[in-house]
Amino acid sequence: MVDRWLEKAVAVSYDNEQGERCYWVVLGVLSIQRAFNIAGPLLKNTWIQLRGWRLRAEWWSVMIGSWLAFEGLLRPGEVDELKISDLCFPEEALSVQVVAQASDGGMDSGRLSRALRELAAALDEVNAAAAEDPVLRSGLSASSSGASSGQQQRQQPQPRGEKKGVPTAAAPKATGAAARVLSLGGSSVAYRMDHRCYIVVSNPRAPDFVGFFEGEGAAAWKAIERRLPRGRLSGSSVRLRRVPSRQVAEQ
Repeated sequence: MVDRWLEKAVAVSYDNEQGERCYWVVLGVLSIQRAFNIAGPLLKNTWIQLRGWRLRAEWWSVMIGSWLAFEGLLRPGEVDELKISDLCFPEEALSVQVVAQASDGGMDSGRLSRALRELAAALDEVNAAAAEDPVLRSGLSASSSGASSGQQQRQQPQPRGEKKGVPTAAAPKATGAAARVLSLGGSSVAYRMDHRCYIVVSNPRAPDFVGFFEGEGAAAWKAIERRLPRGRLSGSSVRLRRVPSRQVAEQ
């Protein structure tokens, strides 16, 4: 700001031709700049305020331009035509002069094109997700086939000799539901009743509980778990190994 006013003073001196030589004008400018450079550290608040006004002017110009572009829903090409031609800070007001080459029709077309671009992007995302997910792809194909079959039924001509007011017998419809195998959640274990043989290799919490165990599938497993500290194999630090027979375990 100081340099700006000094430039104005020099310009006035040359324009008015008051008789000052260029040497004295330059000397006065250098002396004022030197005084401000020396007094800057001593007058911190004044120096910060002088430099702060320039930063505030730049910040306000960027902020106002971004705000106007956002409120007007301007496209990048329209934002280039938006110019902040004048920005000054009077004593009690802020005056801004904006020159924008945009009309109401251009803004309406910009909103419409933006909505169409967002719709196209959403459709592309749905198609990409359907290509990756087989369940979604089958659902979309079923819905499209159902819509096409409904249109074909509506377009099917009415048989001759059939009156509109006479009720017709409805064709029998299939009511059988397709059976589906649902996967059960949780830790469900399907116990088999075949003969099984286990070897407790190690048991740090109960070292005496090691050796060979055999029996039916469910009975042998439950017998081993009953002798564990918590009554279950998970979290008991027991190393369990299954063998085909006692002979293999003895080897």
